[in-house]
Amino acid sequence: MNVTYKYRDEHNLCRQCGIPLPQPSKYKRHCEACTVKQATNAKARYARNRAAQRCTGCGGEPRPGKTLCSACKHLVAGRSHEWRERRKATARCIYCNEPKWHQSTMCQRHFVEKRLANYKVPKDAVSMMLARLEAQDNKCFYTGVSLVAGVNLSIDHYHSVKYNPDRISDTSNLVWADEATNNAKRETPVAVFIAMCERVIANKAAILAWETSPEYFRKH
Repeated sequence: MNVTYKYRDEHNLCRQCGIPLPQPSKYKRHCEACTVKQATNAKARYARNRAAQRCTGCGGEPRPGKTLCSACKHLVAGRSHEWRERRKATARCIYCNEPKWHQSTMCQRHFVEKRLANYKVPKDAVSMMLARLEAQDNKCFYTGVSLVAGVNLSIDHYHSVKYNPDRISDTSNLVWADEATNNAKRETPVAVFIAMCERVIANKAAILAWETSPEYFRKH
């Protein structure tokens, strides 16, 4: 590490200009003015390198078809991992500085965005999906089980995309469901899934009786 940087870190001074920082921090190394200046310079450097088809990190030769060279790719990946682990430890979203949603690692917006992205649904559908969750009273569409982000909250296609591939991104075909129920339903049409559940319930006594039968214990 640069000797000047080391001294300024030890004495809680801005690395760039040397003025005292408001409070000690393991991660914040620059004053507000220098932070803004660095961000502005970084954006300008990125634009120059991008226009010149150079690595947007160091200005070197990028990987074929990519914007970063191999060294910068690994550097960015390492920093991203460190940044996300730090956010996890502080009960903050791993993508921004907003509080985590329920027991997930993300804020409410990013949690929904990431799940919608799996189905190529645009980000502007986040508000609509949150309104739908509220309309469902934060409960599973199929079972009425309470939903908690990071525990059992998931999105399901009411009409299976196996039989309706054109509706994978159709927001009117999306419902909030308990993850276990979602996994059980999978690609099964709703009517078939309900009929299967009814058959299981009808056979409940025999299923439970089997566990107490001598034959069961002899085989297990």
